Amino acid sequence: MLGPILRRLRADPGYAGAFILTLGLGIGATTAIFSAVEGVLVRPLPYPNADRIVYIEQPETRLARDNVRFSFLEIDDFRRQATTMQELVEYGDWQFSVVGQGDPHLAYGGLVTSNYFTLLNIRAATGRTLTADDDADGAVPVAVLTHEYWQRRFGGEAGTVGRVIELTGVAATIVGVLEPGSHYAGTERAELYANYSTNSHYMSASMQDERRHRMTTLYGLVKRGPSVDQARAEMQAIASRLHTQYPEDYPADRGYGIRLTPWRDVLVAEARPTLLILMGAVALVLIVACANVANLTFARLVRREQELAVRAALGATEARLRAILLVEHLLLSVAGAAVGVVVAWVAMDLLVGYAARMTLRAEEVGLNPVVLAFSLVLGVGVAILFAWVPRLPAAGSAGAGVGGRTTVGRAERRIQRLLVAGQIAVSFVVLSGAGLLARSLVNLEQIDRGFDTSAVVALKAPNFTQTAPAQNRAFFDEVTARLAAFPGVTSVATATSAPYDTLSLVSWRLEVQGASPELVEEPVQLLTQSVSPGYFETLRLPIVRGRGFGPDDTAGATPALVINQRLATRLFGDTDPIGRQMMWSFNGTTWGTWLTIVGVARDVRELGPGVPPVATVYRSAVQGPTGPALLVRTAGDPAAVTREAARLVHELDPRRPVTDVWTLDTALGERAAPSRLNASLFGVFALVAVAIAAVGIAGVLAFAVSERTREFGIRLALGAEPGRLLCGVIRDGLLMTVAGLVVGVVAAVLLGRFVEGLLFGVRPTDAATLASALVVLVVIAGIASWIPARRVTKVDPNIALRDA
Repeated sequence: MLGPILRRLRADPGYAGAFILTLGLGIGATTAIFSAVEGVLVRPLPYPNADRIVYIEQPETRLARDNVRFSFLEIDDFRRQATTMQELVEYGDWQFSVVGQGDPHLAYGGLVTSNYFTLLNIRAATGRTLTADDDADGAVPVAVLTHEYWQRRFGGEAGTVGRVIELTGVAATIVGVLEPGSHYAGTERAELYANYSTNSHYMSASMQDERRHRMTTLYGLVKRGPSVDQARAEMQAIASRLHTQYPEDYPADRGYGIRLTPWRDVLVAEARPTLLILMGAVALVLIVACANVANLTFARLVRREQELAVRAALGATEARLRAILLVEHLLLSVAGAAVGVVVAWVAMDLLVGYAARMTLRAEEVGLNPVVLAFSLVLGVGVAILFAWVPRLPAAGSAGAGVGGRTTVGRAERRIQRLLVAGQIAVSFVVLSGAGLLARSLVNLEQIDRGFDTSAVVALKAPNFTQTAPAQNRAFFDEVTARLAAFPGVTSVATATSAPYDTLSLVSWRLEVQGASPELVEEPVQLLTQSVSPGYFETLRLPIVRGRGFGPDDTAGATPALVINQRLATRLFGDTDPIGRQMMWSFNGTTWGTWLTIVGVARDVRELGPGVPPVATVYRSAVQGPTGPALLVRTAGDPAAVTREAARLVHELDPRRPVTDVWTLDTALGERAAPSRLNASLFGVFALVAVAIAAVGIAGVLAFAVSERTREFGIRLALGAEPGRLLCGVIRDGLLMTVAGLVVGVVAAVLLGRFVEGLLFGVRPTDAATLASALVVLVVIAGIASWIPARRVTKVDPNIALRDA
């Protein structure tokens, strides 16, 4: 049976090629996104008892702070009192300055105790992990490297274990290298793990003895038996008792609480909505592809109706005919699935990079057996569907049709048109979604950020060498002075953080002279920056009232302060704030002394182009902390400036790392990258869906024209105008399009709320976007209808009547 089937398919290469390519595009897009969904959302974490690992947060609900983390004293209390927890594990996010292995550099890592490795069943490939002895007071500083970091920075050297490196000024011995694999903890991917002895702050009295000194992330392993809900209730009860026992450490106006979330849910929280929306979009593309293949298959079955009827008349059972169709469609569908796998493989690097912006689990995305099986199941499912759904001819219909020709009934034509209308409806939904995301991206890139990011190089030279503040200030003074003299540099400044870098808001309680008491009653989410006098000039950030920092703001002068418009409006309304004094405190500890407001700066979007400006204060770096960010505005080659800045840093302090080197335009592009990728992916899906729908319209109309050749010949012989016949065919195509668009518009409006979280500056029901998508589809449908309709004008009445 296989040989004749292959010969039939070779005899109809147009049908086979269209089937395989159309289905391959649909399966490829679906498989690619499914690989991301499977790797991020479906696959269990690579830890034993992963379903019982929880992430424990301590939010300040009244200040909208998700997690202020925990102090050692709080963790000890929870560990002693919790009966539903098998284990509580501390994790300290930390950046280490690594000296002794290549250039000084920063390595992200975790300050952990030995039970961290026990909880996650993480083993060493070489050497060992931490032991109870490494947790003891006075233990020797030690570190364990991840396999990836060992390969990248140490070249996979066999003698790495036992070497001594310097971690932020502390000599630490490398005791092990972990097995390859994924290790999820903290906010970044860890490169090494170290015991508390490597960090003087973690061993300090403030960390050990102060309940308010909250710097540690907390994980838990729920015992077998109790549910996560029971563990959550118990932890909340313990927290309530602690709040009553230590009221001064849990101010009521902050709204302290406890939140337990399965760790897997935390890891994928940001990625889940976006990936599910994308999965829905590609499912729609697959529906369009299947509908188009269904129309192709239906048209071919009509052409083969006489052949199948003859087979039936000669004794072939329906099961036999179904088996023939099944084998044909299996061959084509499996070939389409293979094309889909190739399409998904080509898109894999893009998808991994895309997922990495939302979750640490991105490295698990790939074409594994589960994904390949998914693709195969789709192909086989399509084959079964197309083999069993079509109506087969009866045994007595071998001579159906005039002169041996087969024809399509009204019901069949209705099904064909419904499939095309469905393709149009789905295409409209995907196309309008792509349009909304494109509009959102344009809005994001065109928004006024408040300062000029062009030609500004940013880098960090953090003070991990623990030099005194005066020495650190002298270091940056020397670097900025020498950089300012470098060819092409127009201005240089220092800041606590560069725009779009890791900036965090802290809840401060303000004391402000001249402000209404009700305006400073509640703590303020505040961004604090310590900047050099050239900061506002370098970023071209306007001072809208008063002045910036100048030569008179010396270390011995009255401490000066610049605030932004948002904070000025909140505290002073329309009153001039210049000359007023302000001070802020955190957890009862006053930061500095009274500072005099000398200027008001324009609001800027430092946290990202899509994030509204936040209340911000700027201190003078001459009168306070200096660095570690360097900002250089250049009229020349940014790469040359970067090299010179790194050279100067290492010349003046060979042990100081240089990190986060980029231009602000690059940083801005990184912040907008998720929106750009969303728009690009939806755009690709929309193009595929629209192209398939256009082919579907053309195919159905071409089939209809072929079926009606005799009718058109008779009408032309009777004097009908070719143009009127042409318009009639085009009208049929546009009617199918309009029917699909009506359904598509309703569906797009109903489904728009699902993409609302991905939009910026545009509503899901934006009329202009929906109208644009509608016009695009009408134009494409008109072209797709016109192509087969032209055949009507070329019908020769004599030949049509003779061949009928």
